Order: sequence, then structure tokens, then C-alpha cells
Amino acid sequence: MLKALLLTAYLLGHTAISMVLNAPISPADQISVTPPEVCNWADNKTAAISVTIDDGHYESAVKFNELQKKYNVYSTQFLITDTIAGNEERVKGWSDIFSEGYMDIGNHSAGHEIRYDESDSYTADELDRDINGAYTTLKELFPEQDVLAFATPWGQNSQITDALIREKHYANRSVGGGIVYWDTSVLYKLGSHVITFDTTAEELNSMTDKAISGGGWYIQLHHGLGDEGNAGDLITDITACEKHFEYIKEQSDAGKLWSGSFNDVIKYICERKTAKIEMLWTGKRSIGLRLTDDMGDNDLFDYPITLKVYLPDSWNGRIKVIQKSGTAIYPIESEDGVKFAYINVVPDRGNTIIKMNAW
Repeated sequence: MLKALLLTAYLLGHTAISMVLNAPISPADQISVTPPEVCNWADNKTAAISVTIDDGHYESAVKFNELQKKYNVYSTQFLITDTIAGNEERVKGWSDIFSEGYMDIGNHSAGHEIRYDESDSYTADELDRDINGAYTTLKELFPEQDVLAFATPWGQNSQITDALIREKHYANRSVGGGIVYWDTSVLYKLGSHVITFDTTAEELNSMTDKAISGGGWYIQLHHGLGDEGNAGDLITDITACEKHFEYIKEQSDAGKLWSGSFNDVIKYICERKTAKIEMLWTGKRSIGLRLTDDMGDNDLFDYPITLKVYLPDSWNGRIKVIQKSGTAIYPIESEDGVKFAYINVVPDRGNTIIKMNAW
């Protein structure tokens, strides 16, 4: 009997949500508001920053992860699959790190031995194994992880390897530069700031400020992490790193910087570039909209897009946003007499309902 009652309550609850998500309003309640806008970066932050780490130095990854947890910084670890495949203990260690949620994975080739600028010297099978074979291995070793990006060894590429990368990946991280502004058509030619032992916290913070001032995406490339090294060594000074991560947190808390993994920023960019907003209704007490994108794989592209939603002048306090995945509360803001709110919506999840006066 108890099970039956619980099941009935569950079904009634879901029926109620379904009815709310599809509820029309009368023509008399329709009003006009400015259409929503898609924000450049998550949570309407001014700029984005991604820490990427190459080669899979496990001991350094443990240190990076501890600092990341302390300062709420997110990273992507680009792994070389031949160095971990068959090593169950190491695979478990990586899985434990990834499960904490501050580090995810990318593909850095099978062996990091083939020079892609000399791709004519290798067979098609050798190149495919190094790129797409490594992708398959990562998915087998870490099935819970999304693998969206490749990082070319030594930053080298060719037309042949570029075509192979595009078969299973949505972006390629290279080297050089480090700040991407609004030419996001170059997702397969993304530069990065190579960090060495003599890179100071002040230099890292200055690059961060530059990204913020231009609203760009600052991509860092780290390798090892430690307290001993020489100028030019591909080791990040752990003292400089901690000072910089503290600065990232300060800028994030101030609303200026989104610390997102490379994968998450790629998801956001792809969704943002193809986003479509359909206004279902705008009423005196509720607004209905549907957010979609053209990425196709809704299970993979599941990162919430931040929308600036304009609201009726009579709305005050907070709003409730209802999706099939659940509800969230957001504060109403005002500028020059215009009411609005920043809300996070996952694309392709059906209707989104915004209701006034959520206390």
C-alpha cells in the first residue's frame, strides 16, 4: 500500500511538472518584453580561463588537483594512452582524480612519438592509431569521461592529421599565443601559453587581466608541477602556481572570470554558436521559452548556457526557472529601469518556464 501511494505521488508530481512546462496563457495575459540574449561566457563572466596539462605526469596531477580544489580551478589533463593502458593501478588513480570533478581529460595521442608535420612519413593506419585509436582507448579506460579535444604533440599538425583529428574531436589545442578572442572558427587551431619554471605568478596574472580586458579565453599549457627546476624547464613552479590560482579565484568571485575546463569551454562555445531561442509566450506572471542548439549529441553537449532574460517591469525579487531537470531560483536585476535576470539553461531539454515572485 505504501509503495502504491508513493508511486501515485511520484506520478502526480511529474504530471504537475509536465503540465507547468506546457501551460499556455490567455491572450489577455500576453505582454511584450525584449527577447533573451545568449551570454558570451558561463554565468555572464567577462572572460574565461582554462588550465590544460600535458603528458599525464601523475604525481604532478595529484598536486595540481589539490590546488584546484583549494581555489576552485578546473583543468583538462591531456593524456598519452600508451603510458597508462594496461596499468590498472594508474588507471584507477586517474579515475579517482577525475571523480572529484576538478579535472577532466583530453587526447594527447597514443605515443607522443609521431611528428605530425612529417605525416607523409607514416602510414594512414599509424596516424589513425595515434589519434583516433587513442581516443577509443581513453573512452574504454574512462567511460564516464567526455573526450572532446585533442592536443597535438609539440603543437605540430598537417592537413592529413587535421582531418583525422576532426573525425572524433571538436577542437585541437596547439601552442603559442594563449588568448583567444572572438574568432572561434579556429577551434582546431587554438593556441596556448606554454608555462615554464621561470614563468612568474605576476606574468600569469597579467595574461589573465589581458583576457578580462578583452573578454577573451586564456588557455594555459602546463606539464609538471614542482619546486625545483631551471629556466625553460617544462615544470610549473608550485609557488607561482598557487599564487596564480588564488588570483583566479579572486577574479572569479568578483564576477570577472570563468574558470572552466577546456572541455567545458568547448561545449559552451559550440552550444553558444548554434543556439536558438524560441519564445513560447510572455505573460504577466510567467514566460515560456525553448532553447536548442545544432550540435546533435544532447548527451555530450549538456553544459548550461547562460541567458540574459528580460522581464516585465512589474516583477520584483526573485524568479523561479523550471526545466525538466529541476528548478532554480535567480535574483532579478535592474539597470536603467530595465528588469532582467541571468539564468542557466541546458539546451534541448524541452520548455523552460520562468515564474515571478519566487520567495
